[in-house]
Amino acid sequence: MQELYSACDLPRVLYTGHIAPQAGWSMARHQHDDHHEIIVVCQGQIETHIAGKILRGGPGSVLFYPRRLAHQEAGVGGAVLETLFVGFQAGAAGLSLGAAPIISFDQSGRIQALLRWMHELSPAARTVQQVTQAALLQASLYELASHPAFNSPAAQVVHAATQYMREHLAEPLRLAGVARAVYLSPFHFSRLFRRVAGQSPMRFLAKCRVEAAHSLLRSSTLPMKAIARRTGLSDPFHFSRTFRRMVGYPPGRVRRPSVPAETQQPRRSPRASRSRNIPAPRRGAPRMARMAHAKPPRRKKQ
Repeated sequence: MQELYSACDLPRVLYTGHIAPQAGWSMARHQHDDHHEIIVVCQGQIETHIAGKILRGGPGSVLFYPRRLAHQEAGVGGAVLETLFVGFQAGAAGLSLGAAPIISFDQSGRIQALLRWMHELSPAARTVQQVTQAALLQASLYELASHPAFNSPAAQVVHAATQYMREHLAEPLRLAGVARAVYLSPFHFSRLFRRVAGQSPMRFLAKCRVEAAHSLLRSSTLPMKAIARRTGLSDPFHFSRTFRRMVGYPPGRVRRPSVPAETQQPRRSPRASRSRNIPAPRRGAPRMARMAHAKPPRRKKQ
């Protein structure tokens, strides 16, 4: 196995990591002198200052930091941030992503799944685990590099549109207004966005609103009406309906403490409860008490 690893000269995984959902996360300015780094945003929003640029990403965004480029990162937007990341050295057989920072989109969700798998294999003490991690990393690089809008002007337009939507969540955004913000017609903008991001602009907007609402439900005591207003979901009824459709459960469950299954009491029918609460008559009890527990006589067929 070690000979196969050396012969293929796959990229080498140095470390993997997972930032659990948290608010106010930040990383001071730093750089990696001997390796590159890839970050996938699972939820929340991240802002990175690197090489004189500001990269802003949300759920599904993939950021590539080349070695020797200092960068500073922070969660923004008031939402909790969750990311997966991997540091690696490219082998001779590895795909080159260039020397410039990149932000792209994980259309199919494969890159996030591959990074999560890599992280589950850490620490890779055995050779078979190291080879598996390297193969998963190679697949991630291939998926990122073969993206049709990889590092293209189209990706920059979609990135600008997603940034505009996140900054105006509380406003009643429409497709025409977002398209106008990036100087495109609604038809061309919708087609471009779907090709790059793998979903429609309005569905992406709904996801961002629900994600922001979920974060506020966890991190604040604001009433539902205020959260609905802040996230552009108009009113509590529309907010609850959209949240349930996107997440699968009502917003109240986020704040309601869950009860372990083993502590939940089984439901009993009222008839069963009444029958258990009535004590059985003792021998020698009055005739009326015995009659109360007696089964009703069956009716004879005519």
